[in-house]
Amino acid sequence: TSFGVNGINSVSIGALDDHTYSAALQRDGRIVIAAHTNNGSNFDVALLRYTENGLLDMSFGTDGIVVTDISSKNDELYDISIQDNGKIVAVGASQDENGFYNVLMVRYSSNGVLDSTFGVKGVVKTAFTIRTSGSVDRDDKAVAVAIQPDGKIVVAGHDYKDFIVFRYTSKGVLDKTFSGDGKMNISLSPAKDEAKDVVIQPDGKIIIIGKGIGSLGKDKTLGSSMDIAVARLNSDGSVDKKFGNFGKIMTVVGQGYDVGHGAAIQPNGKLIVTGYSKSNNYDFAMVRYDIGKWDTTPLFIASVDKAGIIMKGVNNGRVVVTGIDNDVSVPIIIKPISQKFNTINRLPLTPVFGHVWNQNNTIGD
Repeated sequence: TSFGVNGINSVSIGALDDHTYSAALQRDGRIVIAAHTNNGSNFDVALLRYTENGLLDMSFGTDGIVVTDISSKNDELYDISIQDNGKIVAVGASQDENGFYNVLMVRYSSNGVLDSTFGVKGVVKTAFTIRTSGSVDRDDKAVAVAIQPDGKIVVAGHDYKDFIVFRYTSKGVLDKTFSGDGKMNISLSPAKDEAKDVVIQPDGKIIIIGKGIGSLGKDKTLGSSMDIAVARLNSDGSVDKKFGNFGKIMTVVGQGYDVGHGAAIQPNGKLIVTGYSKSNNYDFAMVRYDIGKWDTTPLFIASVDKAGIIMKGVNNGRVVVTGIDNDVSVPIIIKPISQKFNTINRLPLTPVFGHVWNQNNTIGD
């Protein structure tokens, strides 16, 4: 109850639709949220910053909110991270004049002003897909970002069929020491793959998680089979062939389709992936991978609706995950205790964000 009003703060950015997907926790406890807002013609990117008490931080942007019109069409944000120097990096997608989406990355100063030392006046756009006349379904979108200890920025997303991964210098320039040109794609399944999160191991290796579709059905998003997909790259952008099956893992959880949404690396080196699995109903799914032993046994936790976002930065020996309960339509927090993955706490009216980061990007044991 000390946060916002009875634990909630609902803010309208504009007069129409607002969408938030990710939040980051600053060292001082303030919370930065990445969003996009409908201006009546298209979407603009937006940031909001709250104090520890859940009130808009009036020292940030205009009354706690920053709205940036990147292009004349849709601009969207899906993930956010904060550098050690307090600068804010957010990623998403920007639509070009032909209607195609390109990977978008923006960086702001700690007070919400676009950082002119980054990219072009604080903005970086990158196209991965080669498009020709008559091309359709050829969008590139970034959905996750992680910052290396050396300040380089790793961005993960997907094109029309594969995971795509980029690494940029701290100035927003593609890092040519990564895969030769700063970008690469990973194909995990026969049909279509979509990345959802990215994490960096202490040794610099990069793990991307998401979903892989085994064969396309009538609906490309929900094919006839869908599995949790995990891939690992070496720090130079090459596929780590010692990981799983030549750098890739496909995990079947249920009889229908399975999606990985969030990932975190525990201090013991194990990788946790959360998401959901659907047969008749949505079920929360959590899989833990032992990087040394590769224990890939999936574990159902609870019946939920499209849950599975890891709240990173929890260092009290628990893994905290948010979602929405399918039966009562309220958010839940799953707290697997002492590595047993067996305790469920439903917390009504708990805010649900996308990826929540702090500076060390770790969770408990």
